[in-house]
Order: sequence, then structure tokens, then C-alpha cells
Amino acid sequence: MDITKQVVVMMPFSGNTGANGRRCLLDFLRIKYLVEEKTQVAAHGNGSRVRYHVEPCNLQVGHIPSTIVGRIAEADILIGLLTAANVNVIYELALRNVLKGEMILVVKGDPDEVVPIYLKEMAHIAYTDGDKKRVGERIQKIADDPDRPLHFEKSIPDDLRSAIDDDDTTLGGNLQAALQSIETSPPSRPEHVRDLVKYLGPGNVLSGWVTYYPYSVVRIKWSKMSTADAYLPEDMEGPPVICSGNPELLSLFNYAGTSGLPSPDSDQALSLPAVIERLKHRNLVSGPDLDEFHAEQTQLQEDIILGNAPGRATVPLRFNGKHTEAYRNKSFLPCLLGRRTVGDTSKPHTTYLLSAFVEIADKPAAESLRRAA
Repeated sequence: MDITKQVVVMMPFSGNTGANGRRCLLDFLRIKYLVEEKTQVAAHGNGSRVRYHVEPCNLQVGHIPSTIVGRIAEADILIGLLTAANVNVIYELALRNVLKGEMILVVKGDPDEVVPIYLKEMAHIAYTDGDKKRVGERIQKIADDPDRPLHFEKSIPDDLRSAIDDDDTTLGGNLQAALQSIETSPPSRPEHVRDLVKYLGPGNVLSGWVTYYPYSVVRIKWSKMSTADAYLPEDMEGPPVICSGNPELLSLFNYAGTSGLPSPDSDQALSLPAVIERLKHRNLVSGPDLDEFHAEQTQLQEDIILGNAPGRATVPLRFNGKHTEAYRNKSFLPCLLGRRTVGDTSKPHTTYLLSAFVEIADKPAAESLRRAA
């Protein structure tokens, strides 16, 4: 069965009127035709053919809507068509370089002048006028004719298609080789770029907010997702651990006044068993209540984390009179607010769960909530 992937083409853009704008549009249609119609790329490992759906990311200088940022991040492959040092394209390539590594640079002109310094080490494909210059001549002729209608969503003009079929062997072959390389051995971004990604984690993003409930961000690392819609226990690389939380969470787990939560990569990382052990050691929750909470949270982890299914807690943490004043003799129910997966699920990737601890009135209220569930 064929596999379909989304390709987004970044390029300088100055509108689709005038010779320059029409030239940009034709440059895109040329790339689109070569990638969609002329490449023969095999998926790694299973022999299926990879088919590509190519779309433009055609932006006015200085105007980058938030929806476009999502397309840059989510595209399976990004092609940067660099025919000039364009501010928007450079910004988009920088953003993509942080988020994903599957990127191809097609360069017209001197790479030293056009390619941003942080991408100098990436392989470049030369953008030429064609092996016999017929393609470039045809693009220029069409671009100079304002009476010929052109649009990004329309098919490539027949005369340009014919010129590409006859005279674009080199560019077509280079694109095919680059795409096959991505399928066979995905590129690895430099270490300094990969290091930036940790600052984009939900915990770091949320740390800039003032929040009113204790919240935690739980991190799960995976080697891959073994099935189409769920994980196997052996897919997990280490236990789920709390990687971030606000001051209220520190107080909830009796870390107030310390240097903060343990590092999620340390031996002291807060997994569910570590949380339970800490609460027991501090004698903040009575034994039977804590055991019931632990049992339900263990089951929810299996349902939510491995099963990729929604889940709802009904057993709260019921703190006794030994806790700090803010939480003394109160009950807090952990509520899952969201889930975010970062990375390709067929490769090592990370999932984050966001939860908040919401105060409930008393034990009978919790029992009522459980019966309603």
C-alpha cells in the first residue's frame, strides 16, 4: 500500500502578479510536478511507494500568520526554495530546523550568499534552468506573458510540463535522491539545535503562566509506537515522570522551600511510585486512602498512556492534619487536561500529559463523583 506524505515548499513570494510573482509561482509548479509526478521513492523497510502531496507556503514579506507556523511544524518534509535572501524564508527555515530535521534546500545562485549560516552544513540541490536551459527559458516566457492565467492550485502549463519532461533530468534526479535519503536514513540535526527543543516543552512554556491550581507536566519517553493506535509496555523508555510543576505543586508534594522538583533525568525523578513513597514517608495521607489512589492511578496510566484512551480519576488525595496549612484536611483530585506528543511516533519521541489537582469538598463528594463515572 502506498504511503502519502505532505511536502510544504517555502520560497520567496511577491504576489502572483507581475513577472517576479509569476516566476515564483512557476518555480513552485516545477518543484511540485517533479516531486509528485516524476519521483519514485520507496518507503524504508516495507517496499511501499511514497507519494507526495506538495503545497506552497507563499507569504508576503513580514506577514506570517499563526496557521502557517503550524503547517511548517507539521509537514512531513519541507523544501526550501532559495532563489534570494528572503526574510520570511530564512525565518521559516530557522523555525523548521528547531522542530524537525526533514528538510531539503534547493538553491539558485551562490549558496554562500543565499543559505543562512545555520544551514550551511546541509546538503544543497542546485536550482538550474534545466540541462539544456529549456526549462528556464520556458518559465521566463510564461512569466513575461501577463495574459496567461496562472494559479498555485492549477495544474502546470502543458508547455512547461513538456520542457520539464525533456530537459529536467538533473533537478528531478537530485530531488528523488534527497527524498529517498530522508526515507532511508532521516537527517540528524546538530546537537546545538536539538538542545533548543527542550526549551519548547510544555512544562517550560507553562512556567511563564500564573496558575491557580497545582499542576504537573508528566513526561513519557518512547522508542516508538508499536501499533497503529496504542503502545506496548516495551515501547516505553523508563517510567513516566513529572518534569515540571508550579509552586503550588511543590507545596502539595511537600517540596516547598526546597530547590524544586527533582530533575526528570535523575535517580530522584518523581514517578508515580516515588510520589506515593514521598507522601507515605511524610505521613501526609492515611494508608488506605493512599493505597486506593495509587491503584487507580496505576490503572489510569495503563489506559491513558499505553492505550492512548481518555481517562478520569475518581479517587482524590485526602491530606491529613500534618500537611501544610494550604492543604491540611483537604482533598484534591488529579484531572487530566491535555496530552501532547512531540516527534514521529515511528521513531523515538516524547509524550507530555498536563494535569491539575482540583480541590473537592469532602469524601462524600468524591464518592458521588465516582458513582457518576
